[in-house]
Amino acid sequence: MSISLYASLIEEIIEKGEVKISLTDCDAQFYLEDVLNERGIQYKKIVPLRNRNKAIKFILYKIQLSLK
Repeated sequence: MSISLYASLIEEIIEKGEVKISLTDCDAQFYLEDVLNERGIQYKKIVPLRNRNKAIKFILYKIQLSLK
């Protein structure tokens, strides 16, 4: 993935509040986590439950809203 695709992941998670990333794309996962941590945005990293006969193919990142 190029940097422009990583930037689109950041835009998507900020707009929608969540984004799916391929389980095998470690670079995208590290980039997303680094940018969110730099901006002070809290997030959850969710691995969906495995259905029968289906492999887990993605990780879901969700922004946590902090109520202060």
